[in-house]
Amino acid sequence: MGMFDSMIDADGREWQTKAFGRALERWRVGDQVPADDSDFQARVLGDEAFGYKYALATVRDGVLTEVPAERDPLLLLVDYQGGYLESPAPMNAPTPEQMRALADEHDEEAGEYVLDKAEKEGQPEYGDLYEYEDRIVWHRNTATALRAAANEVDRLRDRNSMDWYQAGRDADAENERLRALIENAPHQLDCNTEPGGIGDPNICTCWKADAL
Repeated sequence: MGMFDSMIDADGREWQTKAFGRALERWRVGDQVPADDSDFQARVLGDEAFGYKYALATVRDGVLTEVPAERDPLLLLVDYQGGYLESPAPMNAPTPEQMRALADEHDEEAGEYVLDKAEKEGQPEYGDLYEYEDRIVWHRNTATALRAAANEVDRLRDRNSMDWYQAGRDADAENERLRALIENAPHQLDCNTEPGGIGDPNICTCWKADAL
């Protein structure tokens, strides 16, 4: 089996990986993991208790945070041997429409892997097809994430649009209320509109003229 390193989960169980120095290092949840990337997920192999099944370990900011872990499509995926399986999901589509278009592409990719895997299953020369399952799950999760992001952008746009519309209506109503208060307030005694005024009685010359 050769040399490997180990990642120890919160229950003290060992998960092996050959993605790093293969120097029998042991990292527990919370330990720093020396790697070129600070945020990624690595495929790890469980021991006999897990039926020698593969799982994932999550490293964030260079620290082992979880093992075993669910696949996070926004993180780089590293193979058991250290090769890159998938880059992080693209989240730079500037519009909801483009996000949904990317999601459709990922669904198509997942469908192609499903068909390819079905054709190769049971054929000894292809061995374990776990990488196909990884890619299928990654593409599907990415599509889900992209659609969720598009829906959130739409929701925020709708809310902002309603907020601005309502804010405008509220401002107009407040302006009308203040105008009515000013118009109904008494003029100064020396204003032209008052009996003591000396100018045109139809022209206000007190504070109300400035306010309105």
